Amino acid sequence: MKYFLIDLSNLANHMVGSKGKFKKTTHIWRTLPFQELFLITSGELHLQHGEEKILLKQGDIYITEKETFFGGYAPSTCEFRWQHFTLDSYEIVELDTPPTNTDKEKFYLPNKINVPDFQKILLTFTQLDQLSLENNNFECKYIRDLIFTSLLVQISLAMQPQKDFSATDKRFLSVVEYLNTHSSLTDFKSVKELATLFGYNEKYFIRLFKKNMGVSPIQFITNRKIELAKGMLAGSDDTVESIAITLGYDYQYFLKLFKEKTGFTPTKYRKSISPDYKKWKDLKL
Repeated sequence: MKYFLIDLSNLANHMVGSKGKFKKTTHIWRTLPFQELFLITSGELHLQHGEEKILLKQGDIYITEKETFFGGYAPSTCEFRWQHFTLDSYEIVELDTPPTNTDKEKFYLPNKINVPDFQKILLTFTQLDQLSLENNNFECKYIRDLIFTSLLVQISLAMQPQKDFSATDKRFLSVVEYLNTHSSLTDFKSVKELATLFGYNEKYFIRLFKKNMGVSPIQFITNRKIELAKGMLAGSDDTVESIAITLGYDYQYFLKLFKEKTGFTPTKYRKSISPDYKKWKDLKL
């Protein structure tokens, strides 16, 4: 697999980015003098980069190399986010196993990775969108470069190898993965139902959750739903009421819970994270 070995002493030069949507559309073929980063938010994108064919699904991030011919090898139906950027100091390395970042001055960035909790990544995309609408002075451009470089570091950290877990721990991790990747968390009605789904006794399941995660299952799920709500508020024009319904909450209770957890009402949070979200939601850069 290919990795970008990046020198942290140089910031990535962020250029432009926006949303994309294909409906049975084949991506155009082209050669770019800079890198392009794709994040698939739904559906599947069929790309060919050089001689390699790549199938990208929800949560996948893919980074192209500059001066390389790429495009679609088949029609795609998907929604995605993209960013154009350049790196002044890096090299391409091919490794059989994921590397560990041990050099404080450099880090490895995979050219393809799946990030289970891509809602957090979407918040960074939203910040970049908002900054792109503002005056493109030196200060604004520098902040964009800082934020985009931090995004690359987040992607790099997502590939770091995990410790070796026992069979019991691995079964529990499948629960955590389920909760981290589901889009609404409304498929079960109680902790007992969730525990049964994964073959646990309810009381043991609660103890196991507190031991491994530091919170009860209900607290973990609530925190997860609030993070999902943040992503929906920042990355869509869905009404607050529809977001509450999607997450399985009564509207009034959701307003109270969201303010309790974040210090903001949902509407104030949306305006604080992207004051001009109605302008950029259909922005074509």
